[in-house]
Amino acid sequence: MSNSSIFEKAWLDLVFEGKNQTYGAYQLRKDSAKTTLYAFALGLFFVASVISAGLFLSSFGNKPTMNDMPVLDDTLHITRWDNMEPPVVPPPPPAPKNSEPATTTTDTQEMTNNPEIVASNEADDVKRNDDPPTAPEGPKGPDGGTTAPSSTGTPGTGTEPSPAPPAVPNGPMAVTMLDKMPEFPGGIKKFYEYVGNNFEKPEIDQTVNVLMSFVIEKDGTMTDIKVLRNPGYGLDKEAIRVLKSLRTKWEPGIKNGQPVRVLYQLPIKVTRTP
Repeated sequence: MSNSSIFEKAWLDLVFEGKNQTYGAYQLRKDSAKTTLYAFALGLFFVASVISAGLFLSSFGNKPTMNDMPVLDDTLHITRWDNMEPPVVPPPPPAPKNSEPATTTTDTQEMTNNPEIVASNEADDVKRNDDPPTAPEGPKGPDGGTTAPSSTGTPGTGTEPSPAPPAVPNGPMAVTMLDKMPEFPGGIKKFYEYVGNNFEKPEIDQTVNVLMSFVIEKDGTMTDIKVLRNPGYGLDKEAIRVLKSLRTKWEPGIKNGQPVRVLYQLPIKVTRTP
């Protein structure tokens, strides 16, 4: 029994002794070790080439970093309170004498189509009829005539009732028609400070304006918040969010001693600091 290794040439000579060694099997077994090393080296070279090519190509890409991003310092400005007044609307002509008190309502179609929302105006108070009241007819006398009413009747009977208070429209009123303007607790500067401090300013490269409108209700709450001019950048949604988040109530406007609904417009200017 031979102790030769199967990887040595002596083992091959022993196996192929007396056989045709020019046959392909002998040559393959003889060169198998060299072929295996060559294939292993070729595989390593291929893998290394793929990895090197990937690293080389990735070195040409410039990835943005936080230091490369432009820093925009934007400031929110709110224009003067005087600009919040809606356009002045002339009052309607007085109602005819002895007619029912006239009431006006806001034209919904006009508010929808016109970005400048104009509130309805209160109609003038209806003039009270100055004609003296007709005296009640006294009882008929024996000759068919009427007798004068007794002057010893119950005190207070037969007197004219007190006139009803002037009618106040339920729709929003213009500030020019009010007896007393709405007031924000702490002053209007407090209202501006709240809007400015809670407004999340986006990154923009130009000055833009947002025009808002809202109604101050009889109880001092803000309702019917709308966007009349939207420049984009999501500023319309942000302005609505800030105004709806306000929980402080206004002191309502007064007309004829009664609280009324008042329409306001609020321009908001967002600018980029150079």
